[in-house]
Amino acid sequence: MNLLRYYFQVGGEKFDAENFSLAALKNGLEQGTVQTVSNIKKLKRRGTSGEVEVVEVKILPGLTGANGDAFTCWSSARIDYATDKDQYIANHSFGLSTDTAQLWLREEITLLSFLRLIKERLPRVSDFCDGEFFLLMKLVYGYDEADGSGGGFHYSEVLMKNLCELNAGLSTDSEPFELHFSRRLSV
Repeated sequence: MNLLRYYFQVGGEKFDAENFSLAALKNGLEQGTVQTVSNIKKLKRRGTSGEVEVVEVKILPGLTGANGDAFTCWSSARIDYATDKDQYIANHSFGLSTDTAQLWLREEITLLSFLRLIKERLPRVSDFCDGEFFLLMKLVYGYDEADGSGGGFHYSEVLMKNLCELNAGLSTDSEPFELHFSRRLSV
């Protein structure tokens, strides 16, 4: 799986993210952030005359309550799972072995612990949202040039059950692990 970092995200229709953030902080979820995400993307394309033109396209995110031109969301602190580059590289080279299964198990134990914390401390989202909303666990995996981008291969029934109890979804992303570690050095 080669997990780099993870976090939890909440948003929806007419979401009062500022007050939600204050309630989350009061409940012990520190370092949360509020952001507005635009669903309107500017794309360059070659027009009929051959000139490059910029067009605005609405791309819906596929999240409940987030289908307007933009949506506001709250994200928990982004937690770096991979903190030691040399160890990450050593773990990354295991391939398909029992050692890899043990790495996966340690990652899952960490994610389940995080979800328990979220479950205990997350304010009730419906109190801060006028309409539909989403809850989403975000996992970011690392890859190198030999791998290509991708995500985890397997999520256990236990992890899925915990997400279902929260009525939360799961989203994965990936980035070159070198970028992750260079970002950590720049902070």
